[in-house]
Amino acid sequence: MEIMILAMQEDNETILAMQEGNAKECKNISVKNSVLQGKLEALMSKRSGKENKVVDALSRKSSLLTVLSTKIIAFKHLPDLYEDDTDFSKLWRTFVHPHTSLREALLKEAHSRGLAGHFGQDKTFELLASRYFWPQLQKDTNNFVNRCPICQCAKETSSNVDLYTPLSKPTTIWEDLPIDFVLGLPKTQKNYDAIMVVVDRFSKMTHFLACRKTNDAVYIANLFFREIVLLSGIPKSIISKRDVKFLSHFWRILWKKLDTSLKFSTTAHPQTDGQTKVTNRTLGNLIRCLSGSRPKQRDLALAQAEFASNNMKNRLTGRCPFEVVYTALPLLTFFGQPTLKR
Repeated sequence: MEIMILAMQEDNETILAMQEGNAKECKNISVKNSVLQGKLEALMSKRSGKENKVVDALSRKSSLLTVLSTKIIAFKHLPDLYEDDTDFSKLWRTFVHPHTSLREALLKEAHSRGLAGHFGQDKTFELLASRYFWPQLQKDTNNFVNRCPICQCAKETSSNVDLYTPLSKPTTIWEDLPIDFVLGLPKTQKNYDAIMVVVDRFSKMTHFLACRKTNDAVYIANLFFREIVLLSGIPKSIISKRDVKFLSHFWRILWKKLDTSLKFSTTAHPQTDGQTKVTNRTLGNLIRCLSGSRPKQRDLALAQAEFASNNMKNRLTGRCPFEVVYTALPLLTFFGQPTLKR
């Protein structure tokens, strides 16, 4: 009779069961095969892996292995991948870990540092929420703004008390522009003692232009063309007070030739141009916060005040003026690093 000799590990439960003839423990093996029964003798022996080199080498044949390589991307490349991530493309925000001092630093960057303008709770929150997120962001923002010493000392607490008289609604950007002057300011080092404020009623974008109280209509017209018309074109209408500059013959003839209608407010009725009055109050708060103890350098802070004003979300439009005019948010830097756009 031929005998099949197998070398198996002695702790193999299946072979031990077959050797003992226990069919109940070998349900998955056909031990009742008449050919194998009586011809199978298990020679039990145990051999360590070091001694069993031939079998170990065969099990690790190089042609049967698949090499997998993993490339670790540094964290600095993650912002570049956000725009290509379809699942993350609509979020555009970074989660801030709760147990760090980064929250306080971000609040300072959004409220008082860089190009910020010490805006209130809602606008500071909107600026942060468009780029970052952490639990109780609204509460932390409110507490931080309430504790700001510069805001407490420099900002006015007056509310809107004038009646609102509706004007015709503009249909596009830079077609209906209110113009006003902020007078009675101390002279700067360049002898500027006034600020011309120009507002786009559609996008709520503003321009703050340094000037002098004694400037005539010719100078104001040149300033308007150099700073406004050059960037935005000829407006369809201009809303202003009955200032001597706007009532002058030169001013009227100039805009008549350009087919721009002039709309003047009624005497002692400032509510006609309520948009500019609100902007003037915001400008006053910005200048006091930004110039601080350097009132003679007030004109140098106008550019920062203008950027901060146009970068804040407006309640009427639901967007910031930059986004309405340019269809995108400007790129900001927090701690010297650019932040993601929404």
